[in-house]
Amino acid sequence: MENEPQRNAKNIVILCNYNSIKNSETIISYFSDNSSPNEVELSIFNYRRIRIDGGKNYLFNSPGYPDFVSLKQVLSEKVDGVIVFVESSIGIFEADLEIIDLIAGENISHVLFANRD
Repeated sequence: MENEPQRNAKNIVILCNYNSIKNSETIISYFSDNSSPNEVELSIFNYRRIRIDGGKNYLFNSPGYPDFVSLKQVLSEKVDGVIVFVESSIGIFEADLEIIDLIAGENISHVLFANRD
């Protein structure tokens, strides 16, 4: 509508290793409780690395959805930033570091968020 104010919410993607013992709902709940929907729009994806013919491939899926997408699809929307959640109680995996490097290569602002469990 013409008279409605434009929303300038930031589009933030949260990425979690599928090995994380924290469930995705807890993570998104935390960020939702601490931000306004008018300020931030959140989406969350679990990621995993697989090897196909010796090459590394990364798969992403939203919690509760069986379909996988690529990093380009995750970042295809106008993404203002990425939060990479690392479950420090189980350690940082090589795939976590590779995901951080891939995001840095896309020149997207990103934050590493690690819990202290």
